[in-house]
Amino acid sequence: MGIDPSFPSAWRADAEQAVSEWNSIAGKRLRFVLVSPEFADITFSVAYLGGAYGQAEFPANGEPGHRVRIDPSIPTSLRKLVFVHELGHCFGFRHTNLYVNGEGAGTVGGNVITETPREDANSVMNSGSSPNQSQGWRGFSKYDVTGFQNLYPIFMSPGMYAPGTLMKIVARSTGQALTVEGNSYATDARIIQHPYNGTGNDQWLLQDAGNGYHKIISRNTGYALTVQYDSYTPGGQLIQHPYNGTGNDQWEIQEAGLGYYKIRARNSRQCVNVYNNSSSVGAPIIQYPYDGNANEQWYITFAQ
Repeated sequence: MGIDPSFPSAWRADAEQAVSEWNSIAGKRLRFVLVSPEFADITFSVAYLGGAYGQAEFPANGEPGHRVRIDPSIPTSLRKLVFVHELGHCFGFRHTNLYVNGEGAGTVGGNVITETPREDANSVMNSGSSPNQSQGWRGFSKYDVTGFQNLYPIFMSPGMYAPGTLMKIVARSTGQALTVEGNSYATDARIIQHPYNGTGNDQWLLQDAGNGYHKIISRNTGYALTVQYDSYTPGGQLIQHPYNGTGNDQWEIQEAGLGYYKIRARNSRQCVNVYNNSSSVGAPIIQYPYDGNANEQWYITFAQ
């Protein structure tokens, strides 16, 4: 990110703090640094906007929005909030209250991000018509953080993160997490989908199993994600089981596009799948040949 020479020096600290606030969100793929404007992907500048305090471009052609423009009339108390907000547009966020204020989806999206609600009164991405926007910077809402993590999820191969880093694995189709049923400590307990609650039965350690494969270990039990009976049959149930390294508990994690991953069993070459594309809480997790549907594509990001 860069700051145009036209930008008042008194505003620079707020711009730097806005960048730092986005950087402070853990578990996302992006990180931002301030550079000379001629080298920047996104540049802050001054412009007369006819009543709006800020304006930004949306991403296009695989690149972020390149400009954040700020009106000279912006009150000091709102600068940091507006700078954070406009950067959000450059990353691809629409107004969180776009359906409330009548904007509608338009031609540039308006899609609700996985694990976030349709409305969030505390979001920094609400438009200026929202009452919370008149109060200045109060921090990101819970769903701002979740939305940014899920829009730009990070998956790091073993060795790229600190030992013991916990991950959650979330189905694209439902937003529910890979979970040991009933918080069970029993060998061979089923794996299901369930709304994430952070109690340990839905948190996982990804560990190197060699040759490009991973073992996926339950936080609570230390047991590994396993294809039951070492089955090669489509629909084979996934369970937790003590790791034995025979291939039915080793997984290849491959990009599926748009920040999602497919998780493929070493032995059967079938993928982790929500049974029958179900949206039900408690639906079983099985293996099934990959066909590109959303019930076999997964967010892998830091557990909270």
